[in-house]
Amino acid sequence: MRFPASQGDPIMASGRTEAFELLKAYLGTTLAFGILLNRLSSFSISQAAVIAALTAGAGFVVHELAHRVVARAFGAQARFWANNLMLLLAIIGAFFVAIVLSYGAMAVSALLLWLIRLQRVTL
Repeated sequence: MRFPASQGDPIMASGRTEAFELLKAYLGTTLAFGILLNRLSSFSISQAAVIAALTAGAGFVVHELAHRVVARAFGAQARFWANNLMLLLAIIGAFFVAIVLSYGAMAVSALLLWLIRLQRVTL
């Protein structure tokens, strides 16, 4: 695994904001589950998208933000990064009624620093 190097904390620094990354994952999750719900039920695509946005999309964001709250409560820095390839695969997979649930991850600095010490992650 490689993370972008920058001044300050290289793990938490990035050119994109966390809000943009969460929005991207939210929209990808909503689209993937909307397509899946449309294919598996009698809902129209717009109805399925609204249901997916209020359930799967919102649940995903709340879940990831909960990781951040817990990490910060323990004194670690945390930041969400979306995985663009997995978002695309989830959307494509929804057409085939198969979704891969790995849209991104909350990077937590304390864990990453521990992995760096074990030489499993390089900066």
